[in-house]
Amino acid sequence: MLSGLGALGPTPIDTTDIVAKELSILGGFASRAAMSTGLAAIAAGHVRTDDLVTAIQPWADAESAMRDVLVDQDTCKILFSHQ
Repeated sequence: MLSGLGALGPTPIDTTDIVAKELSILGGFASRAAMSTGLAAIAAGHVRTDDLVTAIQPWADAESAMRDVLVDQDTCKILFSHQ
């Protein structure tokens, strides 16, 4: 899992396991402006979020939580905390 954009430039990745295990890579991006717009929509009640976050895990457990999501079809989104 990569979080954030690399401030120091591109991050080299060994693609051997990606190819050998036929893995998929999914990226996502939201600008600060898009984040502000989204948060305002949530605060105004325009976006229903009740069922969106299905688990909150410490950032230290991110690797195991991402493995768990592969087998738990009821998981929609995991929120990682820095605590």
